[in-house]
Amino acid sequence: MKRVILFLSAIIIILFFREPVLAGDTLFFTIEETKSPVKEKSLPEKEETKTIDIHFVTSGKKYIGLGNKIIVGDHDILYEDLSLVNSWLIIRGTLNGSINIIFGELVIEGVVNGDINVIGGRLLVKDTAIVNGNISFVGKGFELEEGAIIHGKVTSKRSTAIQILEPLVNLLFSGIPGRKVIITFLWYLLRLCLVLLALHLFRKGIF
Repeated sequence: MKRVILFLSAIIIILFFREPVLAGDTLFFTIEETKSPVKEKSLPEKEETKTIDIHFVTSGKKYIGLGNKIIVGDHDILYEDLSLVNSWLIIRGTLNGSINIIFGELVIEGVVNGDINVIGGRLLVKDTAIVNGNISFVGKGFELEEGAIIHGKVTSKRSTAIQILEPLVNLLFSGIPGRKVIITFLWYLLRLCLVLLALHLFRKGIF
């Protein structure tokens, strides 16, 4: 219950304050050349997708993201708990922390030393993956390739409600349709309601 409250609080902060990374950005995680917990550097504007290079101190902090594209590279070791909404995440290196994703896409090719919890979206565990923790998935897009090493319990449940809700969530998180204050407020409020609905599944004991 404590984890759910912390996760919910972080999501609310993301929705009502400036997000740490805007939707559509791509993050490349590394622990090299780290001078501060978070350092941002934008590529030239000619790039079609703005890229932010973030360097993390290996201090075991938590990262909350909304609408992110995240890559943990082959030789990277990241000490973070990642909680993401409507995001894309690929682990090629090593993640020492847990993963919580709601309506996103997760691909595990490397090592995850922690639990993996996914609601909706897609989860692909490749044959090269090693997961030292439990895997819990709710939805229909779960694939576990032969050869993957899982040192924990694997549970997968189908949910009609999740399948119906997922396209709507993807549409709502694709961007704000207007810039006026009232429209923006209502749009964020609707997004918050959807997150609360998804988190309600946690309280029901799905994870």
